[in-house]
Amino acid sequence: MVEILKCFYVMITFLFLFFILTDELLVCESDEECPKSTCLPPQIPKCLRMICECV
Repeated sequence: MVEILKCFYVMITFLFLFFILTDELLVCESDEECPKSTCLPPQIPKCLRMICECV
């Protein structure tokens, strides 16, 4: 019983981390889809390799 609970605990922890990490990646098809609030002032958001990145 304890092993089953440990297994669920580990699965929930990994799923939580997965969702936190994937939330940071913004998928895009064009530069207009990238939010401007994600970059610091000298940088501008660009869609590179289908991911929004600050350039």
